[in-house]
Amino acid sequence: MKKLKKLLLRLWREQLGQDIAEYVLVMVLITLFAVASLKNVSNGINKVYSNYASNLKSLAKGGGGED
Repeated sequence: MKKLKKLLLRLWREQLGQDIAEYVLVMVLITLFAVASLKNVSNGINKVYSNYASNLKSLAKGGGGED
């Protein structure tokens, strides 16, 4: 554990470590955005499948409305 801590501190002080830290922060922001948008996408998909299911039930009952 001490070796990992020393490595991270050394990378943080060096320029390369700064670049890595910036890349990690960008990746975290992208991940958070993706997770947040998944909720909206899943809600939209759920609505589409619910509409299809209700339409299929209504057709199965003979309530299609077309003669």
